[in-house]
Amino acid sequence: MKHHEHPITGIHTLGDLIDLFDADSGTWVNRWIHASFDDNEKIWIGPYWTDHGDPYFDVGYLEDVPPLKRLAAFFTRHPSCELIDWSPGRLLCIQAHGTAPDQFKAIVLEVVEALHGPVGHAFKASFKEMKAAG
Repeated sequence: MKHHEHPITGIHTLGDLIDLFDADSGTWVNRWIHASFDDNEKIWIGPYWTDHGDPYFDVGYLEDVPPLKRLAAFFTRHPSCELIDWSPGRLLCIQAHGTAPDQFKAIVLEVVEALHGPVGHAFKASFKEMKAAG
């Protein structure tokens, strides 16, 4: 675990993490979350809750191919999703406009599996506080 990160206990699946956000979204607005699958740090996500309710997430992206090309079928199936940013070989960021928690879980998992193949059930999550701008 990285310096100053705190484990999120009781989280064993992506669903557990999203349910925790949904139950108490205000607590998580100013926290940076890092979660990984199968104890593989290359298969990671960073979900974010916003004050206006449209969640978004970072995901490890190890490719140089533009995500709109690599994930074209995904974006066709999910027109409410928007590619916000990406960094070749590092990460991409997708916002899921107007999605309920169950939809958000499915969207995140679909992207992770499209990029990394099927993931197992082993899951761990941690957080650290973000400092407010000002």
